[in-house]
Amino acid sequence: MSLINEMLKDLDNRPRKIINAENVLHDLKSTFTHELKRNQKYYFVIGALIAILIFMCLFIAVKKHHYSATKAKLLLINKNVIQKAIKIPIIQNTGLTMLTGVALQMQQDMTYLRFLLNQNALYKLNSDTEHHQLTIIFDNTQLLAALPKVNYKGSGIEDIQAFKDENNNLKIVLQLNPNTDVKRLALDQSGKAPELQLDLFYKNKNVSEENLAIANTSIPVSIKRPVAESVTQEQYQRAMLLYSKGLYDEAIDILRSVISSVPDQHEGRELLATLLLKQNMTKEASTVIDEGLEQQPIYPIFAELKAQLLLKENNVNKAISILEKYAPSIEANPKYHAFIAALYQRQGKTNLAANLYKQLLDLDPKNAKWWLGLGVTQESLGNTTAAVEAYNNADAIGGLSPETKAYVDTRIHTG
Repeated sequence: MSLINEMLKDLDNRPRKIINAENVLHDLKSTFTHELKRNQKYYFVIGALIAILIFMCLFIAVKKHHYSATKAKLLLINKNVIQKAIKIPIIQNTGLTMLTGVALQMQQDMTYLRFLLNQNALYKLNSDTEHHQLTIIFDNTQLLAALPKVNYKGSGIEDIQAFKDENNNLKIVLQLNPNTDVKRLALDQSGKAPELQLDLFYKNKNVSEENLAIANTSIPVSIKRPVAESVTQEQYQRAMLLYSKGLYDEAIDILRSVISSVPDQHEGRELLATLLLKQNMTKEASTVIDEGLEQQPIYPIFAELKAQLLLKENNVNKAISILEKYAPSIEANPKYHAFIAALYQRQGKTNLAANLYKQLLDLDPKNAKWWLGLGVTQESLGNTTAAVEAYNNADAIGGLSPETKAYVDTRIHTG
């Protein structure tokens, strides 16, 4: 009991600490500061982790947005590519000069020929020494009109034909009656479209006034409608584009429509026949070519295509017959006659082939292939000296394939 009392007295004698709000706040602050200092490195690590996490979230969001935008752009590009591959654009204006109409008219001793153009064109006139043949050359021009018939008494023109040269120029070749004079050749721009006017004077003493009057009232005039021709030209250009892409079936469908609406659109018919032959649709190709020969016998490509068809059937004689029947003048289309010469040679008609090669070389003495052809024909005829001379000319001009040159060299040395 005395021990307990002593302990209580000791407690009473200890100094007492006043507990109030200020002391409590001070103690808490001291404790928090102590704890903060003790755990400072842990808080720094946690903060760094949170910062890294936020940065990664932002980075992922930005990349996702960029990917979505890129994907959308690629989809748009792919969509455009697909559309371009499927949707074939119609060419509205190729810049090509077009001969849209040809008109022939006669009045007493005058023959009037009019060439209707869609725009101004460069042209020149060539004539042979006897003035029996006139050639009008239109630079970079396409023929869309049918040429008029000229087999009427009293006309100064015996024949009229059209050809394309290697420079895409259009050549209108007029075979004139003797004593026909050119009175006027001029480009008239007073109308809605340019018009090249050719006036010829021809006095046919063998034609009575009555027959001349009948002839003057029976003049065929062939003038195409520019709007219809424009649409047809667009379709033809579209078919050409499909053809260039190897889409033959689609091109054939369009070209069938073209020649159905404009049967004398010879370029469309030519391309259609060529594609049909590529697709081994020989029967339809033959029909298309035969119609072309009937409608436009002055267009030599149809005769050449028909000859090629006949050669596939080994019918060389008939092929030659077709080519001879529809042959243009050798001056107007020498390559056509070179084809005939090659077939003459193939059939053993050596004299005919040799004579034709000589005529061709008079027009172009720098053609190595024609010298080669002449050499072969002369060798077949036993004219060794002439053959070697022809082979030497072919070799000197050059441009032969390696195989052909090797053959020529062999013939020169063995001759």
